[in-house]
Order: sequence, then structure tokens, then C-alpha cells
Amino acid sequence: MISITISKHKQGGEFISEQTLQMATEWDDVTLGQFIEIIAEKEMRTTKLLSILTGKSEEFIMNVPAKQLQNAVKYVFFLNEKVDFSRWKMPKEVELEGKFYKVPKIKSETFGQKTLMQLEYNKAVSNDVSIYDPMPYALAVYFYPLVTGDKKWTNEGIRLFIPKVLTMKAKEAIPVADFFLQSYARSLPRKERIYTLNLLKKRLRQELTTSLSLECST
Repeated sequence: MISITISKHKQGGEFISEQTLQMATEWDDVTLGQFIEIIAEKEMRTTKLLSILTGKSEEFIMNVPAKQLQNAVKYVFFLNEKVDFSRWKMPKEVELEGKFYKVPKIKSETFGQKTLMQLEYNKAVSNDVSIYDPMPYALAVYFYPLVTGDKKWTNEGIRLFIPKVLTMKAKEAIPVADFFLQSYARSLPRKERIYTLNLLKKRLRQELTTSLSLECST
């Protein structure tokens, strides 16, 4: 991560005070939310990538004096590095909002969690959406009651928790979400289980591989 100091300047008719932004400089620092945004496009302008990596709007980035972003721009191109994302290992614990939580055990899931996971699993094996689309919700299903202690949670509560899940590091979140989805598949009858586990692995491998073709442009 690097810190970027944006000095006082004007954007249009508005005066922007001095502020410090944090920006990822390697894939390990990218959050799940940023990862999903980045791979949604195969070619993106540098201003768009800076926007995603700093959390500022593209309009804000475009109106920052060029000299203040010269150092940051060169770090954007780490996104062109070839990385085997499939080697991201399943962690025993994840960091969420500055605290560490052990990955919930599937054997202790509730009937409600299993039911909701079935819906996300159906999305994951569908070619209509990206394999990543179900992941934030799948993570929220298991981490919401663990983090909040809410034992009478609702679907609405889980969905409101998703923005927090998106702040998790992608290198932790993706293997864990994949684990949750595959765990549901393992509960299926043998023939369907084998077929769907292979399908999940194939879809994840395909999408991770195609994401390597991302090209940063100015």
C-alpha cells in the first residue's frame, strides 16, 4: 500500500482540502470489492483504475493536478502482472473491519444459512452471471451472525452487511467464498455432487485465467 497526499486545490468551483488516500500496490492488498470491479472490465483507463484503488470517483481523480498523481500512476500497472489467483489458499481466519475471525465451520450452519446458500449456489453454476457475483452474499450469510452476534438475523440484515464483506482482502475472501459454495455442493447426491464440484472449479479457473488479460491504458 502507498499513501497519496492530495494537496489543497480547486475542482470546478469547489475547494478541496488536503487529504491522504491509501492505494493498493499489489494484488494482495486489493479488496474483494475492488477485485470484482477490476475484473469486470478487460481494458480500463488509468483514471478508472485509480478511482477503484483509492475509493474516489473518477471525476475526482480526473480533476486532481497531474503532478500530485504522477507517483501513484506507475503503481497502477501492477494489475498487468501475471498472477495465478487459483493458488490463493483457504485461510483459517480472515480480517474484517480490523478484527480477525475464524472461518465458520459448515457443520455448525443453520437451516436458514443452508437454504440461502442453495440460492447462491444456483447462481454460481449458472453461466448467466460471473462466478464472483454470488461470493459477497455467500460470505455475508456466514459472517454476519458471527460478527454481529445477531441470532435472529434476516435476509435484509445479511444484504446490508455485504458492503463490509467487500472490504475483505480478495486473497482471503475468494477462497473462503469458494469453500462455502463447494461445501453446499458436497451435500448433494453423489452424481450431482461430482458434476457440480467440477463445474464450480472449471468456472472459477476460467474466470481467474481470463482476468489475467486485463490491460491498463491511459
